[in-house]
Amino acid sequence: MADPKIEELATSAKEYVAIQYDLLKLQLTEKMSGILSKMMSDVLVVSISVIALLFLSVGSAFYLSMVFKSYAIGFGFVGILYTLIALFFFAIRKSILRLRIRDRLILELSKEDKI
Repeated sequence: MADPKIEELATSAKEYVAIQYDLLKLQLTEKMSGILSKMMSDVLVVSISVIALLFLSVGSAFYLSMVFKSYAIGFGFVGILYTLIALFFFAIRKSILRLRIRDRLILELSKEDKI
């Protein structure tokens, strides 16, 4: 027959491992839900901003069309402006954008919860 203290120790160790596993699952769920909710709110803000930018762009294009008395020139200027902005972001995508996104994700994952 095994020593009762060893059996009790083994049972306590199993319970400890199970509790630690459950705690890890809860902490992971909390972190992932926090990140997911932040991402969803960011997507909402970006979507609304894109819609607002779309309306401002169309309005600017029509305004420039009235100034230059040509739809082609007005919409062409707005198109060229967005092409230049896209080229700028394409040029900095690796050095700045990816690093910022990576750093922000690491910060969110490593953030300690303050009680």
